[in-house]
Amino acid sequence: MVRAELEDPGPAVASSEAGSAGAESVAELPPSARESRELPAPDFLGASESAFDRTQKRRRPNRWLLIALGVLMALLAVDGAGIAANTALSSLYSPQRAVADYFAAQSRGSVSGMMSNATFLQGSDPAFFSSSAVTAMMALPQNRDVKDIRIISTHSTDYSTETVNVSMMWGGTPRRQAYTVRKDNSRVHELIYHSWRVDIPFATVQLALPNQPGPIAVDNINTASPDPDTVQVIQGYHEVTMSASFAYDTSSRLVDAVGYPGMASFKSTVGSIATYHASKSGDDSCLDHTYSARSGYYWTWELPGYGHVEGTTYRYALAGDPTVGMILTVTTQPGIVDAIGTCASTLTINGRAYKFRGGWTAKLTWSSGDFTAELSDYCFDTRDDSGTGTV
Repeated sequence: MVRAELEDPGPAVASSEAGSAGAESVAELPPSARESRELPAPDFLGASESAFDRTQKRRRPNRWLLIALGVLMALLAVDGAGIAANTALSSLYSPQRAVADYFAAQSRGSVSGMMSNATFLQGSDPAFFSSSAVTAMMALPQNRDVKDIRIISTHSTDYSTETVNVSMMWGGTPRRQAYTVRKDNSRVHELIYHSWRVDIPFATVQLALPNQPGPIAVDNINTASPDPDTVQVIQGYHEVTMSASFAYDTSSRLVDAVGYPGMASFKSTVGSIATYHASKSGDDSCLDHTYSARSGYYWTWELPGYGHVEGTTYRYALAGDPTVGMILTVTTQPGIVDAIGTCASTLTINGRAYKFRGGWTAKLTWSSGDFTAELSDYCFDTRDDSGTGTV
């Protein structure tokens, strides 16, 4: 409690002026003025009683409180920035981002971008999973036609493996694929953020090849086996080529091996080069020559449909080209092709034409760039009364 004491006023002083009674009067302070008076307590903490007076001092802000608040605000700002940075880095180095970046690079045809975000799971032939193989497959426009990539969901297998489900349009066909994505411990960012790699599976392409096929290549890379039944390649579109051989022309097939096994089927039709050589392989040295018997001699024939015929001269001739429409079949024996065809022929005896129809077969053997033929012909088997005189 603070008290204020009034000073002693000293002895009373006589007034020079008379009161109403005309007597001297003395002016004294009222008793209550001499008594101590209680003043209200100061209304702030820490105020000194001796320093307190009737005029209440103005309240000043607490400097240490302001400093503490400033530090707290700064810490909150730093923490908020850290949370934002952590969120951004977690998104940048995430399984979902690895999948999205891989297909974005594929759509641009960026081989380096694809390889930095993926691990290509190898099949039986490593040649089809190298950077050269990726470059070769990206030459096909269908593999760059990837768009509308959407991450559907993710599923964590363990701390370093996740499954990412993605949908997209690939080669004009809607696809939905699940990819395993693994943490790449060889690439660490900001000490704690790892890159991720997508496992790109291999696809199996079934091959339906003819006998004795030419060399097989996928995207211009030859297979290890000369006569494979299947070939394993990176998931995607691929061009399978059977190169020319003694029997076949070069032919190619575009194979879709994105979401399921592909199929490349090649016909067993003998190529144009082989057909040309086959058509020239027959021995026709006995045709179109007139033969005459020695003087006093003659020949006899039993001609189908004509009976017994005698003559001193004869001439064999084929009507038309017997190789037109022939069928060539490549056998399993190296270099051997079977041939079969039809023929029409004329036997002229002593100037009279006898016409026939029939067929022929041949075993063609490829050697030194050409065929040799073992020919069996039946071009005189049946009398021909068609009037055409040709096959």
